[in-house]
Amino acid sequence: MTDAECEFLAAVESSNGDLIPRLLSFHVCLPICTEAYLARVERELCLVARHFDRDREVFRINFDATAPGRIPPAVKSKLVCAIRTQFHFTSALHEASRNDEPGVGRCITSSDWDQLGFGVGAASRIGDRVFRNVKDLSAWERAIDRGRLTVGPAGRMVVTSRHDTIAPPASSGDRR
Repeated sequence: MTDAECEFLAAVESSNGDLIPRLLSFHVCLPICTEAYLARVERELCLVARHFDRDREVFRINFDATAPGRIPPAVKSKLVCAIRTQFHFTSALHEASRNDEPGVGRCITSSDWDQLGFGVGAASRIGDRVFRNVKDLSAWERAIDRGRLTVGPAGRMVVTSRHDTIAPPASSGDRR
């Protein structure tokens, strides 16, 4: 297991230990919508889900298609079903997903939720740590096929104003 994977899992464990668990928001990156890619995203969901407590509620799902065109409704439905088998939905998201409107949720602040990113290059934010999946499609596919998480080194959320920004990971020579 890489240092980045260990850091990600430690952040998840810490987040799971919160007295009032933060909600979960999902960001699913779909640069391509092939059956093989979608199967790997579903596999990644399983790999990540086993580290989260079942009392963590999913309140929002966003789909990001970088390929031309819209994401077919059947693809969204399939991924929502895969998420539903692994995670617990809030009642607001449950109602929205029944109406084929994933992504609808209640208004909360970013400190109330953790974001999980799925797919090549996706970003996850657990507490104030930000992790990004590898951006190379082949490397991401190989990692998922081997049952490995694909997260890179963590950056930190930096609040400089009312807007959250992502600080890059410290370099190995940084002695903070």
